[in-house]
Amino acid sequence: DGINWTARSAPEANQWQEITFGNGLFVAVASDGTNRIMTSPDGINWTARSAPEANQWRKSAFGENRFISISDNGTHQVMSTLCE
Repeated sequence: DGINWTARSAPEANQWQEITFGNGLFVAVASDGTNRIMTSPDGINWTARSAPEANQWRKSAFGENRFISISDNGTHQVMSTLCE
């Protein structure tokens, strides 16, 4: 209902920057930590995922069956994944 909230545990204590929902999946990106992506089918149970580079991932979006995230540093500042 957006009024009552329940605390949940993230798989890693990163600085989570952004969360996006698409195709039945939540995706969050972080600016630090070992695994800088986490995913959840329900917003309750989260799984750590590795990013292709240890950048400071800041923003993410979903469209046309694809998640895209951008970083403000690193060699490759864009990452994407196709949802099938």
